[in-house]
Amino acid sequence: MRILMKTRKEALEHPGGDTVQMLRLKEELEKRGHFPTVSTYGEDDLKKYDLVHFFNLFDSSQHRETLSRCRAAGVPWVTTPNFWDPDEYLHACSPSVFLSALRALLGMRTSFALVRPFLPPPPSAEIELLRGSRIIFPNSSEEKRQLMHLHKVPEERFVVVPNGVDAHLFAPGETGSFEKEHGVKDFVLCCGRVEDRKNQLALIRGMRGIPVPLVLIGDPAPYQPEYLEKCRKEAGTLFKALFLPALPQNELVPAYSAARVHVLPSWWENTGLVSLEAALCGCEVVTTDRSPVREYLGDHAYTCDPSSPDSIKSAIRQALAGSRSKHARERIKSCFSWPRSAEILSQGYRMALEGGNP
Repeated sequence: MRILMKTRKEALEHPGGDTVQMLRLKEELEKRGHFPTVSTYGEDDLKKYDLVHFFNLFDSSQHRETLSRCRAAGVPWVTTPNFWDPDEYLHACSPSVFLSALRALLGMRTSFALVRPFLPPPPSAEIELLRGSRIIFPNSSEEKRQLMHLHKVPEERFVVVPNGVDAHLFAPGETGSFEKEHGVKDFVLCCGRVEDRKNQLALIRGMRGIPVPLVLIGDPAPYQPEYLEKCRKEAGTLFKALFLPALPQNELVPAYSAARVHVLPSWWENTGLVSLEAALCGCEVVTTDRSPVREYLGDHAYTCDPSSPDSIKSAIRQALAGSRSKHARERIKSCFSWPRSAEILSQGYRMALEGGNP
C-alpha cells in the first residue's frame, strides 16, 4: 500500500513526540511491505498514493490545501489527531478578558463545561479533516472519547493505535558518562520542548525546598523563546538546576539512567513518550493527570495537577521515595511496542480502503 504521511511543516526541524511516532510507524510499516512517504509541506502528487495519512491537529489549517486536493482527486484519508482538549491550557496560559472576568465574578476556578459555549469553535479544517476521515487513529481511549464528544464522529470510525516505545533502546544503562560530563546523579529530570504547555515553570516552582538537582533537557519552542528565560530566572532559587539542549534519543538513555525521577507536568499530554522512555530506563515517573496516564502506566506512576506547584512538589517527593518503576517497565514492555502499533495501524488502513466514503 502506498501511503502519504502528511504532518506539520516544522515536524522534522523541530521534532516532538508526534515526529517520533510518525517515523517509527513508517519504519515498521516498511517492514510489512507498505510504501509510506513523509511530507511536511509542498504539493504532493496524490495520484501516486492509495491513502493519505494526516498527523497532528495542532494547526490543522496547514492541511487545508491537501484536504482540498484529496477531495478533488478522490484520494481517501485517515487521521492520527494527537489531540487533547486544550481549553484548560488556553484558559490558564492565555485567558481572555471574558474568562478572567468570569473567574473573578464566580470567585472560583471556572467550569469548562460552563464556558465552552462561549469559546471559539474548532477550526473548520479540523472539523473537515476528522469528519471526512475514513478512519481516525487516537492514541488512547480517552482521546477517542474527547473526539467523539467534541466532533460528533461515530464510534465505528475510530481505531485506537497506542503509542509504542523501543524497549531495546530504552533500558537501564551506564550512568557514568552523564554524571562525569554534567556533575549530577540521582536528579529530577524533565525532557521536552521548553514551552508553557509543558509547564516547566511550575515544575521549577514545585522543586523549591527539595534538595535534589533538577535537569531540564529540551530546546525552547520557536514561538515562545522568552519562556526559557523565565525558567532560567526562576531556577535561580533552586538547590541546583541544569539546562541542556534537546538530545537525540540514543543520547537520552544515559540521562534517563542517571536520573532518579522523570517529571512531565504538562497542561496536557496525548501520551508523553518521554515518560514511557524514562520508565523503561528505571526512572520513577511523575506525569500530569491531564493525560491518559492510566491507560499506559496503570497505577505505576505518580500524577500531579499542572495548575498546582504544591501538587507537583508532593508527587516528586513521593516518587523520590517510591519504587514503582519496575512494575511500570514490565507493563510497558508487555503492552506497548512500535511493531504492535504498526500492525493495528496496518489493519486500520485496510479497513479505510474497504470502507467506502465516511
